[in-house]
Amino acid sequence: MVGNTRGRLTICLVGVLAIGLTVSAWWQNEIKKIWALATKSTPVYEGPSYVDLGSHEEGQIAETSFWVANRGGGQLIIDHIQSSCSCAGLEWEIDAQRHRAETITLNSGEKVKFFARVSVRGPVNQPFRNSIHFRTNDPLVPEGMIELLVPNITGGASVHPSGIAFGQVPVGAHEIRLIDVLDRRSPPRSITKISTTNDKIISTRVLPVADKNSTIEAGARLIGKIEVSIKCDSSRVVQEKVYVTIDQDARPLEVPVSGEVQPPVEVYPKSLTLPRSASGGLIYHSQCLCRSVAGTPLDLTVESAPLGLVVRIEESKDSPAERLVRIEWDQSKDEPGVPEVREVRLVAKWADKQAKLVIPVDCRIPGGAK
Repeated sequence: MVGNTRGRLTICLVGVLAIGLTVSAWWQNEIKKIWALATKSTPVYEGPSYVDLGSHEEGQIAETSFWVANRGGGQLIIDHIQSSCSCAGLEWEIDAQRHRAETITLNSGEKVKFFARVSVRGPVNQPFRNSIHFRTNDPLVPEGMIELLVPNITGGASVHPSGIAFGQVPVGAHEIRLIDVLDRRSPPRSITKISTTNDKIISTRVLPVADKNSTIEAGARLIGKIEVSIKCDSSRVVQEKVYVTIDQDARPLEVPVSGEVQPPVEVYPKSLTLPRSASGGLIYHSQCLCRSVAGTPLDLTVESAPLGLVVRIEESKDSPAERLVRIEWDQSKDEPGVPEVREVRLVAKWADKQAKLVIPVDCRIPGGAK
């Protein structure tokens, strides 16, 4: 009991000491500030720590103004002015003219009016924050920050879903996804333009909406549906964007589009190197997995195998859409002039389709000796 009591007393004393030190440091800064204000011995920065811009629609430009002053002596220098996002800008006013804020010098008692503009971005019904960072020669405020706050993003246009993921799509497929375009303004607006980052890969089409007054979610009306498809003529990775422009909105809505167009039959790994090095020596066989991307049962046969390579097709225990290709290098069957890189050719059949596959095999002994 005595030990526990002493432990609790120690914790309490440490807590009281920490609070005392914090209060002491705060009072020391306050005393220094009061002394600077009274004696005008050093510059004293005075400005807001945050500015409430009020609620705004997503995509709108919110603007506000605030004053910054030098309440001490000498010259107050404010420089290295930066915003936390390129969507914000800061200007200051001289003789009713606005100038970009870079370096500001204020004499004792002087003040200046700043104007901040922010492009409001983010999900509806959520706050949006941006901050202005700067440096001063006030000893008590060497680095300052003013937070620009939009407490709630309202209304405006939006898309659902916010992004499209096609996933893995086989070559030759025809895949379509739909985007709902919503507007919370009254009366609702219209879609004026659809564009993409790559029209050769992404195709779009605006579908008519029977009733523009239909409400999808609270306060949001459906103003259009956009059909999005990707070109599946050959293998490719898709990382593009669709831009949707609404009446009077300067910034279009962005919809990321991702996916991967794969050959109808995937081979992994795409090539082999024999022999393989292992702790017990060299291993002269390896295998590939062949898989039907569509998930349909796969039949695989050997069309041709070069001299020295023995190929065997095995069933996969995991899925009928998969086959294992075991390839072994038998050096005793090699002949002079056989190339080091050889090709195993297979025929894949699934559903009512077929395709030819090629697996390159690099046959060379480490160190260059055959």
